Amino acid sequence: MANESKKLEYNETLFFGLLWKTKLDVFKNTSFILAIIFSLLLIWLFYKYNIDYTKTASDLWSILFASASGIFGIVIAALSVTTVLFKPRLKPKMLEYGLLQKFLFPFWFTVSLWCSVILLSFTIYLLLIIKLMLLLKIVFHICIFIFLFALFLTVNLTGLVIRLTLQDAQIIE
Repeated sequence: MANESKKLEYNETLFFGLLWKTKLDVFKNTSFILAIIFSLLLIWLFYKYNIDYTKTASDLWSILFASASGIFGIVIAALSVTTVLFKPRLKPKMLEYGLLQKFLFPFWFTVSLWCSVILLSFTIYLLLIIKLMLLLKIVFHICIFIFLFALFLTVNLTGLVIRLTLQDAQIIE
């Protein structure tokens, strides 16, 4: 049966299963490194110039929340467009060689990061209300790091869709 495609194991369809299957590729790009560099730079600036976390977090939490929510929806829409780009008869071969997972998982990962930013920015708001300043500082920096990582990954997704479209254009049916 030459046309029989590879059957996936259940754990290969789960988030962490795909993360492992793609060999943690989402962390092996410039997005992760840039997010670390800019986050460390921001932490350094906060301490060097003694920036008030309460005021900054109060000013930024809603911006982080709104922008993450909007980009969350855009990435899901981009995923929909990307799945339409795949030629139906090529999907089984792409699955067999792990290309489908390689193209699709970054969207899931990026959406998860944007979801984390949404939750963390709301947590910042709650921490401002209950005045837990030490925890606020920690959550604020984590939120900024994840925001930057998600932002840079979203830019990478644009490149991924462009590459997919260019490769798709080369296939003659």
